Amino acid sequence: MKVKLMVQKSVNLNAHALLASIKIRLVDVLETLLAAGMDPNMHRLHDDKWEYKHAMGYTRTALEEYPLWVAATQHGPENDKLTHEERETRDNSVKMVGLLLAHGADPFATFKSRNPSHMSEHVRSVINETKDSVLISVEELDAEPEFQKVSILHDLLEHGNLVHPILEMSNLDPHHRDSRGRTVLHAASLSRVGIHAPIDVLLFGAGQEVEGPRQSAPSFLHHLSSIGTDKLAVDNQGRNILHLMLVAANGHLVSCHPILWVLPLLSEAEITALTTQADVYGNTPLHLALRYAILRRDASPVEALLEAGADPFAQDNRGNTALHILAYRVAESEAPWTLFTKMLELGLDINTRNSTGQTPIFNLNRSLPVYIGHVGSARAEYVTPAQALALFEDAGADLFARDKHGAGLLHVAAQLKQKEFPRSNRGMRHEQMRVATRFELLVNKGLDVAMEDEKKRTALDVAAAYDNQSVLKLFDKDNVRNKVTAAELEEVGAEYDSDDMGF
Repeated sequence: MKVKLMVQKSVNLNAHALLASIKIRLVDVLETLLAAGMDPNMHRLHDDKWEYKHAMGYTRTALEEYPLWVAATQHGPENDKLTHEERETRDNSVKMVGLLLAHGADPFATFKSRNPSHMSEHVRSVINETKDSVLISVEELDAEPEFQKVSILHDLLEHGNLVHPILEMSNLDPHHRDSRGRTVLHAASLSRVGIHAPIDVLLFGAGQEVEGPRQSAPSFLHHLSSIGTDKLAVDNQGRNILHLMLVAANGHLVSCHPILWVLPLLSEAEITALTTQADVYGNTPLHLALRYAILRRDASPVEALLEAGADPFAQDNRGNTALHILAYRVAESEAPWTLFTKMLELGLDINTRNSTGQTPIFNLNRSLPVYIGHVGSARAEYVTPAQALALFEDAGADLFARDKHGAGLLHVAAQLKQKEFPRSNRGMRHEQMRVATRFELLVNKGLDVAMEDEKKRTALDVAAAYDNQSVLKLFDKDNVRNKVTAAELEEVGAEYDSDDMGF
């Protein structure tokens, strides 16, 4: 045991010397250490989580440091205002990466890092409790552990760091997969700069965007294709490059979504294969683009995929259609509204049931789950609850539909818990008013609050169980409608502004 500890201390000491020379960018010292036989693949363990401050202003958490990874992440962002010394420092980073590779550094060495796609146990409990899996399922969360083993190159690609010296290696294996079954091209698809960017692109300063392909070097897609990558490969979750571009956890630094640049670079046969590929959860790229549309209020990836021939009628493993997904935000944003009407024009059935027996209108009476995360964008025209309901009615939606457990729209509308409301008090108040307004609108359409589900629960029983006071206040102790309160709630609901929700 003592011998093992002594060996570990010796390794850490040598690793410390090697890493120190890299962090202060002493190229000559690094070259001397490597020439003396120091192992370029030695690494240092961290007892605690170590947060690395990225050039974009966010942090990423690692538990181990490899010299190659540290050298590549030392290369700062491109900036026209860089001084001569700063540019020399950047050049030194490129030299250090080259030295490490020349002495045998393994770009596919793995280390333990925090998974940016991981969600907490609270999130899982909310999903289990609400049985809400239209946007994300427990199975998808199970595939995203808190920590994961990642390769150096995969991690550098995903975060947009210095990679072109590695990609230009003559013996690079483009088919190498990480612990998630992702190839080098898959990792590039998750990049913040997109696979249409040149391989020598580096992260720009915080807040700046990569506008599109430059001509200084081949794009990630072209370069990796030239060395034999399989553009149709899928990872352990059955996801291809289009799927991954739509689930990138770190977002994108582009003025438009990378998928708009990439689709024109693919052949017709490749587009057909990629757009029809469903992952293990039954999601085609179009399903993920629809999620993206309601979370980012950006319909362009959906429109691009439809134009490329994606099947708008595809259902996921839970039977959800495009209408089920879009219904979440039809009453909140113009982009989902536009896409929803487009899907109806394409012939999607407004009364298609998913595996729980619910039609799309059930999701209209839910708020977008807080655990999914709300991402703001340009202010969109607000759609009132009454307008949204009218859209469904005009399309022939059955307001009296029940799911396989006998629950109707009022049961669902009564379920929203206070703890699931958005963060601000003002936003919470408006959300409560909106829930009450939706409930009132349905009652006005003739839905019966006394209707029972298979467990003999009425909608008011559900509201009481969820402590949904905004709905309970619509009725007195004898379950008779309180007209004054209802009118007041509807008036407040009409004043609702989506910006107050913190989206």
